[in-house]
Amino acid sequence: MLQKLLLAALTTGLAMSDLTAQSWFVRAGAAGGDGTQASPFGDPWQALERCQAGDTIHVAEGRYFGQLGVGEWTIPFDGVQLLGGYTADFARRDPWAHPTQLLWDKASKNRPNQARVLVRGKGALVDGITIDMRDQNEYVDEQQSGRKQRNVEETAIAFEHAGTVRNCVVVNASQECVATPPGSTIENNLFLNAMIFAVKVNSGDPKAITKITDNTILFTWDNKSPGQGSFRGSAIHLGQVAHADIRGNLLAHNDNAAIYTNGALDRTSVVGNAFAMNLFANLQTGEGGTKAVVDDQTMELIEEVGLKAIDGNQVVAHELPLDPAWLDLYSKRTPSQRGKVVMDDWNKLREILGEPMLATGGQAGSCRAPAYDWQKCLSMVPKNPECTAGARPLQAAAQFTGIVREEVQHDYAETPWATAKTADAWAALDGKRVAIQVGVQRSDNNYKLDDVKKEDYDCYTINGPESLDGGLPMHCYVKRGTTAERVLRTAKMSERGAPDQLYVLRGIARGKRTLVVEAAAKAD
Repeated sequence: MLQKLLLAALTTGLAMSDLTAQSWFVRAGAAGGDGTQASPFGDPWQALERCQAGDTIHVAEGRYFGQLGVGEWTIPFDGVQLLGGYTADFARRDPWAHPTQLLWDKASKNRPNQARVLVRGKGALVDGITIDMRDQNEYVDEQQSGRKQRNVEETAIAFEHAGTVRNCVVVNASQECVATPPGSTIENNLFLNAMIFAVKVNSGDPKAITKITDNTILFTWDNKSPGQGSFRGSAIHLGQVAHADIRGNLLAHNDNAAIYTNGALDRTSVVGNAFAMNLFANLQTGEGGTKAVVDDQTMELIEEVGLKAIDGNQVVAHELPLDPAWLDLYSKRTPSQRGKVVMDDWNKLREILGEPMLATGGQAGSCRAPAYDWQKCLSMVPKNPECTAGARPLQAAAQFTGIVREEVQHDYAETPWATAKTADAWAALDGKRVAIQVGVQRSDNNYKLDDVKKEDYDCYTINGPESLDGGLPMHCYVKRGTTAERVLRTAKMSERGAPDQLYVLRGIARGKRTLVVEAAAKAD
């Protein structure tokens, strides 16, 4: 039904900008669906291709590989929510028990070259998604006992604007688990076995506070100098102009610092976190502020660093159910590194897991970020009751607030470019709905209408099928977060000469030779 409505929008004139927020549904293995709960899509990319700003995409448990198996998903618009972890019937959400996996198909001829989930819209939400980048990484042997170092590594979840990531499990990330500008919320996630940083907050708005709350972040790797105080191998890395409220997290076994911050500290809080066996520091400050190193033995000095708030932090044995065989590889490599964690600490951890003690000396293992079985992460809750920090499974009844849109039909008068290129002829159409075939020349910044604001609309220069020989270009405006905006943003543009691709734009003719676009599609 929805596909028929979308087709009608392009053939009979449905105004896509008149729509309200919609819920879309995805279930692995579904085919031929229209994205409704009764007939879901088979992969999130199909919903992301059709969604508009503010829509919610509900994804059931299962394995998903993206369009053509490329292992990339892009959230294009503001306020879009991507929610995983549903049972197949969408009755309940429990992302750890019913994981929604976004994967790359290693057999595909299309290799990803951007983040697994790229979030372009403002205020978007990624919630309850499981990402294992194991197949995307390159390992030194068939046992995947250590990673090769590549020149280019991809992030698991990357935000271009502040948003929220919540209840996600990210394992074996090629680079960061999450990279974001300031102002995002990162809450109740499990991040394990990332390279360089697990959470990277880039410099940006000095007034924005990033909330990093109730996450479990383990085993972040430095590919060069673990245990020696580098900024690499940090669970949380804050840029020079990045402030955060870091609260209730379990930060353990990271190659250098649990928290590394380059900026001023008076707007950053570190409250109620649990630290365990980070190789160099629990908190390390860099060049942007007062230089300090706080480790297990000097936690009382955190009061002197100058943070906004510091209450309730502790060094504690977490007793997580770590994979013994994997930890054996890790702990054979790590105790020999010069750092703040001593051999006795490692042997205590190995004893809990039933592993034999390590002797001082000998040759260290050479592994770096060996592959961790993602399924063994789904029980990663501390057994020590004194360790209350970190992520916990979410269990919730499913609730759907979005609707299937009721699209408003309009009639559009077919209008030739010969009318559009003449100012007086176009002015006679002011306020009327028209359909016109054009080429897209370029994006522009020429806002001519008082009621069309730059904050809400994108502007494009359009020309006739014969380019400049058919008269001077004109301007069109398209509301952000609509399917029409997606068409124009991805249009094949021709700045000079005749257009290579023509588009049918439907919308309201306005003065000054402008068009407010309501629907757009490629011309046949």
